[in-house]
Amino acid sequence: MNTPIEDQGYVYPDPATRRRAMVLAILGGIFVLVVGLVLHSVVRAWLDRYFLELEKLARHDLPAVKRSLLNLVALIFGGSATLALGFGIWIIHTGWQMTRAERWPRPGMKVYRRTKILDGKSARRRGTLLVALGLILAIFVPAVGWKAYRSISTLFDALRPQK
Repeated sequence: MNTPIEDQGYVYPDPATRRRAMVLAILGGIFVLVVGLVLHSVVRAWLDRYFLELEKLARHDLPAVKRSLLNLVALIFGGSATLALGFGIWIIHTGWQMTRAERWPRPGMKVYRRTKILDGKSARRRGTLLVALGLILAIFVPAVGWKAYRSISTLFDALRPQK
């Protein structure tokens, strides 16, 4: 039943998978640096201009300022909720596969480092935990973002100048 890469309760790394993981890590690091530089140079300058224009608009039309800020907050919360939903679904899928196969890593799965094989009850328990954490991430984080967005609207109403 053991394949050549499975021995004594461990799955040993596949060289091609290890190389692929290293290349993806390097490309991911470069991507993070590029995105960071773009955010610092482009988005920061855009936000500076945005808030200067918002300050000018606040002198004339406070409801428009509120709508504009709510749109910006909605964009930020929407982006983070989308990422949380996607990552949560991926975690649920992985946990479901682990629970169904009652083994981790799944038979025939290639790994990039030596991995201890989990069988039976421990794999089911860990898979169930992953499903629960994925559900929390996929449901709770977007719900909290929505609630925060609605609360910010109320906060903006409270900041109106008193006449």
